[in-house]
Amino acid sequence: MDISIKKFSKDNSFELDFDNGLEIVKRGDKKLVWLGTEPISRIRKILGIEKNNAISLKPEEAIYFTEEQAKKMEGCVLLCYNGTTSAFLNNYFKKKFGVNTYLLDGGLKGHEDNYKLFDDSHLLKK
Repeated sequence: MDISIKKFSKDNSFELDFDNGLEIVKRGDKKLVWLGTEPISRIRKILGIEKNNAISLKPEEAIYFTEEQAKKMEGCVLLCYNGTTSAFLNNYFKKKFGVNTYLLDGGLKGHEDNYKLFDDSHLLKK
């Protein structure tokens, strides 16, 4: 499978095509880190990801990570609602700890129609 990875020179972040990135996570090659408020069990079910391939993280807690905690994020795929929180944390981990993570393009909201993600779309108002 051809994996499309875009590198942004401005902030040195790596963005994966959403579907290809999910496929990497489903194969177990990378772990998905969900940064939203929806329960991780719901996100795993919607995206078809096994329990051991995805975790949930409150973004505000990541700011207080020790270097040891941040190193555990190396190579993980960050996902939030619209991509801004994952982009921020990607940049934060890189600058503060030298840890590389990946982003899924467009965040969850950008692919809402493809995956029929939320019945209660009031959480993702356009």
